Parts: sequence; C-alpha cells; structure tokens
Amino acid sequence: MRRWKKIFSRVGKWRRFFDKFKVVIRPRFLEELIIPHDVIALIDNMNIPEGHDPKVFRFVLAASVFNGILVGLPGTLGWGVFAAYAVEVLMAVHIARMVGLVDATVMFSLPRALKLISATGITTLTVAYGFKMVLNAVWNIMSNIAPTGWATAPSAMLTTLFYGLFLYLAFLEIKEIGEEKKLSLGSIKRIGGHSYKYTREIGKSLVQLLFKDSRHLYVELRERVSDTWN
Repeated sequence: MRRWKKIFSRVGKWRRFFDKFKVVIRPRFLEELIIPHDVIALIDNMNIPEGHDPKVFRFVLAASVFNGILVGLPGTLGWGVFAAYAVEVLMAVHIARMVGLVDATVMFSLPRALKLISATGITTLTVAYGFKMVLNAVWNIMSNIAPTGWATAPSAMLTTLFYGLFLYLAFLEIKEIGEEKKLSLGSIKRIGGHSYKYTREIGKSLVQLLFKDSRHLYVELRERVSDTWN
C-alpha cells in the first residue's frame, strides 16, 4: 500500500517524531491521560470475538483517535503527515508487544518493528482495497453527521483504526506460523475483511459520539493532544 511504502522509505523524515512520541503512544498513558473514558468505553459495547484481547482494541482505538486529532490540529500542514507515520509505527510496536511478538526490552527496536510490519503484507493491493472501503465509509458517515470540511480528523482516525486492527490480527497469525514467515495472500485477504468489519462497527459509534452527540469531547481531545506536542 502506498502509505506504508512511504513509511518504509522515509524513515529519516518521521524518525524524530517517533522518538518524541515514545512516552505518549503507550496504552496506559493514552487511556488514562489523553483519551476520555467515554471514547474508550465504545470497545466495551462491541462483541469482540473469543480469543481476541479487548485491551488491544482499546489501545488501537486510543492511538487512532490521538492520530486523527493530531493530523487535524492547526499548523500541522506539512509535518503532520510524518508525525502520523511515527504514531502508526509506535502503535504497531506496542501491538506486537501486546500479542507477545516482542518483549519490553526490545519494544523500541525500529528495524525489527518495520520487519514485522512488512511481514503482515500491509503494502499489498488487498489491504489497499480495504483502506479504500474505510475511506468511503468515512465520507458516507460524515455526510450524515457533520458539516462539510470536518472529515480530516475522522478520516485519519478510521484509517489508523483499520491499520491497527489489521496489524493486530496479522501479528496474531505471524505468532502462530513463526516470525520468519510472511502471511499468505489468502490470510491477508481474510484479515483485511475482518479489519474492515471491526473498523466500520467501531467507527460509526466513534464518529457519532465525537461529532454529533458529545462534541465537547472533541474540543477536549484537541486541547489534550495539543498539550502533548507543545
């Protein structure tokens, strides 16, 4: 996929943001200090399949909301995309740790993290198709909820959510087959389908909450995310 190919090829552009956000993009920090409980609680209202860890779903949601807010902040034009790349890689590293692919002592080994991400097949056309479906879903949802021009933040939230859920499901399979192997095209297609399904379910509730029912949460989030950067 073009976005992840850029991430792999432009490490020098986003590396400083990776180092800066290490202390922020952590499950406990995000869930306790940045993301309101009402947002995190959306995961508790969905039917998570047996064998999947709700803690990972909550972290992926928290990181996705942070990323979406960050991209939409005033003054982020230009460097914001590289900061978003860093957040997505940090999210991937923590997901790998949470499923047991890496331990705490090596969790910020960037070369290994990129190798694990590459093994998921996230740059394939199959994943790109799922990404496109997510974007279409975002625009359809937002057209019924928020005014024109409000789609930047939710688009970033939901696409990051899709990436995170895809990586989580892919890492689970890689753990089963061995880290030295890559996923088959059939596995990637199946994982992409499940990722889209979960993203759409969570995303509809998230957008409804932040952009219609409780817009004060969106304002609060912008302030909190802005404080982590400034």
